[in-house]
Amino acid sequence: MIALKDISVFQNVSAEAIQWFKKTAQLKKTKKGDYIFKEGEPIEHMQVIVEGKAQFMLKQGGNMVPVTTVEAGQLGGLLPFSRMQKATGYVVILEDATYWELHKNKFQELGEVSPELMQNLVGYLSDRVRNFTQTQQQREKMASLGKLSAGLAHEINNPAAAINRTSEALREKIQMIPICTARLLDHKMTSEQLQAVTDMVAAKCKITGTADMTMMEKSAKEDALIDWMDEQGIEDSFDYAEVLLGANIEVEDLQQLADQLPQAAIGDALAWINTTIEAEKLTVEIHQASARISDLVGAIKTYSHMDRSPDLQTTHIHEGIDSTLTMLGHKLKSSQITITRNFKEDLSPILAHPGELNQVWTNLLDNAIDALNGSGNITITTFEEPDFVRVDITDSGPGIPSEVQGKIFDPFFTTKGVGKGSGLGLDIVQRIIKNHNADIKVRSKPGKTVFELCFPKK
Repeated sequence: MIALKDISVFQNVSAEAIQWFKKTAQLKKTKKGDYIFKEGEPIEHMQVIVEGKAQFMLKQGGNMVPVTTVEAGQLGGLLPFSRMQKATGYVVILEDATYWELHKNKFQELGEVSPELMQNLVGYLSDRVRNFTQTQQQREKMASLGKLSAGLAHEINNPAAAINRTSEALREKIQMIPICTARLLDHKMTSEQLQAVTDMVAAKCKITGTADMTMMEKSAKEDALIDWMDEQGIEDSFDYAEVLLGANIEVEDLQQLADQLPQAAIGDALAWINTTIEAEKLTVEIHQASARISDLVGAIKTYSHMDRSPDLQTTHIHEGIDSTLTMLGHKLKSSQITITRNFKEDLSPILAHPGELNQVWTNLLDNAIDALNGSGNITITTFEEPDFVRVDITDSGPGIPSEVQGKIFDPFFTTKGVGKGSGLGLDIVQRIIKNHNADIKVRSKPGKTVFELCFPKK
């Protein structure tokens, strides 16, 4: 057991003051697994741990998350001048503990008996608040990174799986092309006739698809292709029709080709054209999927700025917002939320820490997404003024009640349910904004909440 005189806050305190503390406080013993206090309970005592070990924990997402450990020689609970009224978490005993407990009603008398001890406690409080805030900020960053990473893993897995599937299908088509070519050559066609077949693919195979057609138009054109091929005795007319129409080949094109070929060669010519178009289409799909992966990797690199120095950088705001939206894409895809970018062209760059700004965009946009609860609109607008660049992030959610608008930037204040928010997201935003000599304001009413950010120009 540690003696009070050996604990840092008591080391320059008189023996009389320590004796007063022992007479005034209560010495308590607690078993492993017991709680000193639980979330929501009134906090009315200061604890001085002299033996054993305890742990402060927060409930997040239904789980108990350890935050910090309090060992012999450290203090817990309420300290003089602290504004804490209720416990924000849980303190559980890890090892059988012994601690002194002093009620808050004795704090004034403590200051009169030993101003030195009171001064030490104020310093201890400052250190505790700073250390706890830093720990929670780091946890907030890691929690955000964990959510983004989970979404990105899903985002990258989709195109990767598509590449795997499509490359296998492409391998099969490539194996078919020589077979189709051999059958076509068996017809002893002239070089001009063979050129007509290859020219059709070169001229028409743009893989533009049928996205601009209505369902009725698409169905009518496919039916016309099937009817024409059936008249020519083509066995796979139904399978060919969608592929040919997807490459902008219609009945008129087929008739023009057929007029140049022997009748017996038409079927094999269409088989070769169909296989070549499908191979080209699969190649495009692989390219699109790989480009998606490249875009995601690029967004991660832009978002994290892993290759940038810690100094202020010339920063283009639009790039950071775009990369953040890409990182949050998994949340947006599973919702009915519309994102509108009203970006000013040629917006002036600013001097900033890009990674920190991306944390601002993440917190504000993530909060907006949560506020919309699955459906609504988020509008991001950028403006340029003579001396500053402004960004407005607007959501169509229920709004922030007027009575709490003045508190939303306070540390640990949150309107989310227990375990769903640490209350540090907007506190972190405000700290980053201040570090950039910038300003942030909020305007809110039901159906419209606007976070307005102003950054000085370079």
